[in-house]
Parts: sequence; C-alpha cells; structure tokens
Amino acid sequence: MRFTIVPAIFAIALLAASCGSDDNKAAITTSVTPSTGATPTSDTPATDTPATDTPATDTPATGTPTTDSPASTVPAADVATLTSTTWVLSGFITVGGPDLVPSDAQPTLAFDGTSKALIDTGCNTGSADITLGTDGTITFGPVLLTKKACSDALNTLEQRIVNLLELPSYWSVYDGHLSIYPATVTDTGMLFDATASG
Repeated sequence: MRFTIVPAIFAIALLAASCGSDDNKAAITTSVTPSTGATPTSDTPATDTPATDTPATDTPATGTPTTDSPASTVPAADVATLTSTTWVLSGFITVGGPDLVPSDAQPTLAFDGTSKALIDTGCNTGSADITLGTDGTITFGPVLLTKKACSDALNTLEQRIVNLLELPSYWSVYDGHLSIYPATVTDTGMLFDATASG
C-alpha cells in the first residue's frame, strides 16, 4: 500500500513540474521587443548647395515698332522754294572762290515735285530721280541726258555738272540762291540763282 502511493505522488510531481516548465518556456520565448520609437535618421551633414541665381536679362520689349518718320530738320517752306523754282547755275564752289559759268551757257535745274529733277546742262537736257532726306540731303539717281553734239567747252561743263549731281549731297536755299555741295567732298559744289516759278 505504501509503495503504491509513492509512485502516484511521484507522477503528480512530474506532471506539476511539466506544467511549470511550459510556463517558463512561454516566459522565455515571449521576447519583449524594445520600443524603437521613430526610425533613427542618419546624421548626414547638410551640404549647402550654393545658390545658382541666373542673372536677370533684360528682354527687349516686343511691342509693335513705331513707323513714325524722324522729324525733318528742313523747313517745309525751303522744300517748297526748292521744288517750285527754276534754278540757273551761276558757278562752282572751289577753294579759290566761285568759278563762274561762261555767260553764253545757261545750265538750269528744276524739280518735278520731290521725286524728279529736270536738268539742262547748257547743251543736253534730261532728268534724274531724286531723294530728299529729312536732314537736308539730296541724292540724284543716274542722270539721263540727250546725246546732242556740243562744243568742247560745253562738254566739259556738262561733265562737271553730272559728276557733282551724282554725288550724295546737301542742299540749302537762302535769299533766292540754291547751294548743292557733296556730303563727302569738301571745297566743291554748285551755286544757282532763282529765275522764275515753275
């Protein structure tokens, strides 16, 4: 009877020990994960990127360009006098003073409006297109003349007139006189006297 009870007590003790062992296992295997909070950041030193400011560029205005012509420096009255008068060549401007035209020659210059000149060299007659600038310039196109035979003196005079007319020039009127002188050549030009209204 005594020996029967001992094994039973031993079996109960083993069972109890076994239960205690399972509890311990649970305690051991249940790991407490420590709180990690926010994800740690890598403390990479900040690199200040230098500012790359693009220099301002002044974009020109793209508005419609004006088409106003520059103000003329030539009085309208002078243009009217120029274009309404027949001018007689009296002489040439030279370093030594006016070189007068021979009295038997009567070269003339007249204007058909502001776009054409009518030319009489004292021998041949003709015309040339002209451009009047707002700054007092006058430009003659090619001078077209008749081909009449003339004396040597008149041929020389005609060639002198044509050579000067075909240079870019300035003009001015004053007290019944007209001066036409090259823009790029000094001490030369032509002097005219007014004769009659055209």
